[in-house]
Amino acid sequence: MSRSMVQESTGGKTQVAGAVSVLVILIILLNIGDLFQQLPKAVLAAVILVNLQGMFGQFRDMSSLYASDRMDLLVWVISLVSTLLFNLDLGLAASMAFSLLTVVFRTQNAHYTLLGHIPGTDCYRDLRLYSKAKQIPGVTIFSCSNPLYFANADMYFSSLSEAAMRGREQNCVHECDLGQEARYRYCVILELSAVVFMDTVSISALHRVLQDWKDQGIVAFMVGCPDTVRSQLQTQGIVPEFLPWSHLFPSVHHAVQRYQRRLHSDSNRELSDLTQPLTSPDL
Repeated sequence: MSRSMVQESTGGKTQVAGAVSVLVILIILLNIGDLFQQLPKAVLAAVILVNLQGMFGQFRDMSSLYASDRMDLLVWVISLVSTLLFNLDLGLAASMAFSLLTVVFRTQNAHYTLLGHIPGTDCYRDLRLYSKAKQIPGVTIFSCSNPLYFANADMYFSSLSEAAMRGREQNCVHECDLGQEARYRYCVILELSAVVFMDTVSISALHRVLQDWKDQGIVAFMVGCPDTVRSQLQTQGIVPEFLPWSHLFPSVHHAVQRYQRRLHSDSNRELSDLTQPLTSPDL
């Protein structure tokens, strides 16, 4: 550990620096080791403590870690304790395993938000955090801040289905509002700009949700979908069977404008017409 701190303090970055350190130690052991034989152990311990001085100075970072991110502080403490209790290799392995567990825990407990429109702009923000954000009639905008995979797929789609059903009950548009006979018009926009990948479990769950929405007459739009995720959805048959190409948009504002135009221009059509691909997407 002391050699690692010395290497770091001298600017060593690659394995070449470690090779030089090993060469120096080999020369000392073979040629001048007798000179250190009579040194008291306290002197050798003092040399090690001086080399580790920079590492002990990291204790000052605990207060800032506690204020900024307690999970990072916990990783720091686990790394310290495991390294002191075991040797350096086992300590680093234990700290790396715990760090990976924290990543799984964070992605499993992903943050889902309902977005609302800020009047006078094309911005959409969290309804709970922005008082000026207003929910658009007939539209539920559901945003996810993490990748979707087996660990959080059930939680994500349960929250999505709950938000969709609650929005349909409280925020739907009746055709009587448009001067027609009463009938529900409702759209769910999936904001997926932060979803960098989806595994087969999450794609299968999305397939079931879209099938249920199609049976219930709920229109689904998808915005900000990365190219890799869109390719996965196309390979699995989600696009265009359950989600037409015309229902993919680069931004939430484009999707909202499309839905509102179709809602008012096609108020005399059946809701199923809205699920058919458009001949020329107006982005």
